[in-house]
Amino acid sequence: MRRDYRDTCLSIFQSDITPTAHPYSMDLTELAHYALAYDRLMRHWSEVLGDRLVRVRYEDIVTDPEAEIRRLLERLDLLWDPACLEPDKSRRRINTMSVGQARKPISKSSVGRWERFAAELEPLTLVLERHGLVHGA
Repeated sequence: MRRDYRDTCLSIFQSDITPTAHPYSMDLTELAHYALAYDRLMRHWSEVLGDRLVRVRYEDIVTDPEAEIRRLLERLDLLWDPACLEPDKSRRRINTMSVGQARKPISKSSVGRWERFAAELEPLTLVLERHGLVHGA
């Protein structure tokens, strides 16, 4: 899953992660370096796996969920299920810190959310820009 790194890092920064377990989550520059490491890792796997790696962009999923989920399921050789468009209606257990978000309808409300905090995110953005990752895709 790819997403604009500024939105991803803002989400981590604002989440209720235990700082002692994840100290990077409280430091914007450190978060930028984690984003760089993730980007390097994904470039590695892209080179190793080539077309076998399924590329999914968060922004595409929330903008056109049906088309993107159908594409993903097809690549994984899985059948389409309309319930994929309504994860908020699932009664299955969800083990994630963002369970509150997972229980909501698919929404693009967090796309570009970083823009409201552009000034505060400047340390993060400067590192990402220096490495050509301001869009994270």
